[in-house]
Amino acid sequence: MTHERRSVKTRPVRSAPPPLAKYTRSIFAGLAKHTSYIDPALSDHWSGIVGREIADLCRPGRLRGGRTNATLELVAISSAAAAAVQFHDGEIRSKVNAYFGANTVARISVTAAAARHPNQSVGNATGTRADDGKGILSTFFGADDTET
Repeated sequence: MTHERRSVKTRPVRSAPPPLAKYTRSIFAGLAKHTSYIDPALSDHWSGIVGREIADLCRPGRLRGGRTNATLELVAISSAAAAAVQFHDGEIRSKVNAYFGANTVARISVTAAAARHPNQSVGNATGTRADDGKGILSTFFGADDTET
């Protein structure tokens, strides 16, 4: 008894859906400009612009004012981080002006918020970085100064 094998036609494998960011980037960019929030490219490149140490402490918020002499609002992850960010105000301003162009940002306003930072785990409310377990101030002052 011979059995014939019948070929069964199946559907071809579907390609993966396009990344959601492909569609949402332009929508959020338009919203950011309309509501005077910062350029999404600045948020994407924030750690490259100001450096990892400062980027771990804050994120860009709004850019208020005109094309020159504007105020950049930064949102720090805690009040201790806000103090450290204010200490580096001039350095941040010069780096952001190098990114945007001369005299774009004349002033920096720092607000402390309980915002979760990308390097902070969800359950971590102590303000420590999840990657090394050290306190925020250890970024600038070393681990020995933050211990009690």
